[in-house]
Amino acid sequence: RTQQTVLPAAALAEMTVQTFPVDGTELDPQSARRTTCPTIDAIKNVSNGSQILVASHTSAIYQIMGPGVEGECTGFGIDISNDDIFPKDDRGSVPRAEYGFIWKFSIDAEGNAQFL
Repeated sequence: RTQQTVLPAAALAEMTVQTFPVDGTELDPQSARRTTCPTIDAIKNVSNGSQILVASHTSAIYQIMGPGVEGECTGFGIDISNDDIFPKDDRGSVPRAEYGFIWKFSIDAEGNAQFL
């Protein structure tokens, strides 16, 4: 389903879609944690000046864009929650039922991210 989401945009931008984990294992959307650190690592290893589109399950995208996975990998430190349309729940996470949002950001050579 995630591939179906990104394929039209990737085709328009003439981008190649890469799937994580690389073995293409279908993941349970309620526990997509297994893809979080490989996705963060892949983003951090993209050449400077590259443009990428990241799509994931809600359960992983907040960790990828935000704090990462405690004790395993560090995300980009961008809080993608929004009090009106994408609020955090009582545990400080974004709800799993939210989808359809796009965030544009840049990452500098030191790995610091900021919204554009």
